[in-house]
Amino acid sequence: MEKPLVQVAIDALNLERAAELTRTALEAGADWVEAGTPLIVYEGIRSIGSVVEMAEGRPVVADFKAQNKLFDTVICLNVIEHLDDDIQAMQNIAGLIEKNGKAIVLVPRGRWLHGTLDEILDHKRRYSVDALKKLAEEAFRLASHKLSVKTRFVDRSQGL
Repeated sequence: MEKPLVQVAIDALNLERAAELTRTALEAGADWVEAGTPLIVYEGIRSIGSVVEMAEGRPVVADFKAQNKLFDTVICLNVIEHLDDDIQAMQNIAGLIEKNGKAIVLVPRGRWLHGTLDEILDHKRRYSVDALKKLAEEAFRLASHKLSVKTRFVDRSQGL
């Protein structure tokens, strides 16, 4: 049986206490850290960057809705392919975007390429252009957002 993953929420009211809690959590074997809502509310959204530094390379998650504001652009790089519920993740993204805002979502392309590397990286899936477009359209519809989907894949043979 695999060892269960341990997430620790850092629900501190200031960065000093967050540092203490993060240090203790890592020493106790936490696999990933959450920048808790109270920390974001009291210290602001920039506190997430501080938690990332404290987490010593472990994944960090945060609830941006705690800021009670919308963003003109939300960037999600190499995340949703790891999640069981990718539509919920896209709905969460949709819920953070102001009217006429943008979501930049980077995912692995090519369902036919799914293989051992994806398994090692814990990818649940890869996406085709149509599958990602359909996912975005459904998630934004459920979040009551109007959506104009534009997809672009980088062709590395053409340079970046």
